[in-house]
Amino acid sequence: MPTKQWRGLIQVVAGCLALVACVATHSPVAGQGGGGNNGGVGGNNFFGVVGGVRIDANGVVGGGTQRLTAEQLREFRSALQAASDGEDLQPGRRVISLRRIEALLRDATADQTTVPLDAAYLGGLQKIESIIVVPEDNDLLIVGQGDAWTVNELGAVVGASNGLPVIHLQDLIVAMRSVDAANSGAGISVSIDPTAEGVQRLNEQMGQIQRFSPEMAPNLEQAMGPQQISLTGVPATSRFAQVLVNADYKMKRLSMGLEPSPIEKFPSIMELIQRRDARFAQMAPRFWMECSYEPLAKSEDGLVWQLRGQGVKTLTEEQVFDRNGQREKAGERNAFAEKWAETMTERFSELAAAEPAFAELRNIMDLTVVAAIIRKHELLEAADADLPNLLGTLTSVTVPEYAAPKTVAAECSFVRTSASWVVSTSGGVLIDSWGVASSVAVDPKLSRAGLDVELPPGERIWAVAGTN
Repeated sequence: MPTKQWRGLIQVVAGCLALVACVATHSPVAGQGGGGNNGGVGGNNFFGVVGGVRIDANGVVGGGTQRLTAEQLREFRSALQAASDGEDLQPGRRVISLRRIEALLRDATADQTTVPLDAAYLGGLQKIESIIVVPEDNDLLIVGQGDAWTVNELGAVVGASNGLPVIHLQDLIVAMRSVDAANSGAGISVSIDPTAEGVQRLNEQMGQIQRFSPEMAPNLEQAMGPQQISLTGVPATSRFAQVLVNADYKMKRLSMGLEPSPIEKFPSIMELIQRRDARFAQMAPRFWMECSYEPLAKSEDGLVWQLRGQGVKTLTEEQVFDRNGQREKAGERNAFAEKWAETMTERFSELAAAEPAFAELRNIMDLTVVAAIIRKHELLEAADADLPNLLGTLTSVTVPEYAAPKTVAAECSFVRTSASWVVSTSGGVLIDSWGVASSVAVDPKLSRAGLDVELPPGERIWAVAGTN
């Protein structure tokens, strides 16, 4: 009989030539509809597409990429083009008025209509840079980089020149309404984890294996059973929640080699282990992504606030599971996991440019930071602005709802090495927006005049900003 050694969920079998990693697989659902009565923030049947994969009515994530038909794509692209009102939009800076958003939501409520598409996609805004307080207009402005828009084959609205996702009004609304939840309890987070029962079943089944072969994968996946999705701080039925889950899912799949890296020279942990021919490695790493900003900059008069830094970093810790499936920190370092997390942090901007899930995550992190800055530093009071529809103190304005993600199936990945099996990984996303909002430095060079972001007359919520 082979010699067996257990370390949590790691079984070392003498002579075994395979390493197996079981992780959750997930992609969020395409939009289930885009309307909503009483001032719904929608406007088309494809609004809110994230990732393109279905979630059924029971919250079970399924495979199969959701793609729009050619007719649907033509219809959506035509509607979006019309939303630009004939304007020849170019890549550049955008300015968004929260006061005008509030008025738009108020009118949509009164007329029982949805908001127009150009507002639903915030004029093509793709990355937030600044918040400006405008007391004379009782307004707050959000300024950042944007692009002309188009629709990709999945039905997602992206920049016409760079293909990056645009920021959605519905995500801004959720961020503003979740600002207090972000500062209490578990905050805003997502985690996809195995159940204790599933770990125990897998443990028992692995204890019966003397020599591994890839044909055993379905049995291991079945033993592990559905992975559980835990969401805190935002509605599970929101697009915001789908972005969180999708980013966590993509991180897992990349870390364990279940899909190829979208950028060069970014190997999975599986590849790192295989290259080093690691033996007897205890491997139950947990990865998660957090906010990563430099101190916020503000003007001397407190009317301009600027976000700085790449926004996201990846962290890791080692875990072990006992034979009953209970998880605890291992208290040991995992060089492979640390290397992978460091590389993902260093190359996050490249990853975000190549994989929309990470660009979307950075966008919603920016939105939560914006909401925290506004609340913590009392910018509404400084502007004497009243935003009841945006903040949700009036509840008649609705955002689209989607099937809440609850569970995903396990999937196995294999590489050949000398002697170890990795059987589980977990992770998540944690957004500490209030922590970011607490770190501020005054920048004497920062001013409203230097940003040149005056809004033209009219009611449109967005405008192309100046170039200063």
